[in-house]
Amino acid sequence: MSKFQELSSLIWSVADDVLRGLFKPHEYGDVILPFVILRRPDCVIEPRKDEIYNLYEEYKTKVEDPSPVIRSRIKAEFYNTSKYDLSRLKQDPKNTYLNYRLYINGFSKNVYDIIENFQLDKPVGKTSLIDQSSPM
Repeated sequence: MSKFQELSSLIWSVADDVLRGLFKPHEYGDVILPFVILRRPDCVIEPRKDEIYNLYEEYKTKVEDPSPVIRSRIKAEFYNTSKYDLSRLKQDPKNTYLNYRLYINGFSKNVYDIIENFQLDKPVGKTSLIDQSSPM
């Protein structure tokens, strides 16, 4: 079996285990695809996550838009200014939904626009994995 087929089987197996009951099998893709796509920029940003966050914190009050400074310094076209990534969201289980929103809103506009087109709030709101009782 090819690596692609193995990975695909693993993803759908996990989806069946985790999403069963919350979603119908034909809805799994509405959750899986956006998170697979979200994971990609998360992995690219990961080695410089703290640097990006610190740059944002340093320049957010000094310039109207710190985006050019961040892009110039990290030499990348996208970034995330929140202190969260998908791994760090698990560190504060009582505020996961709030932190998830901060994470999503921290993406540069070009990535944020892609993510928003997936309308992740609807499936995320349906899961018990994220506590929405946290204030936004």
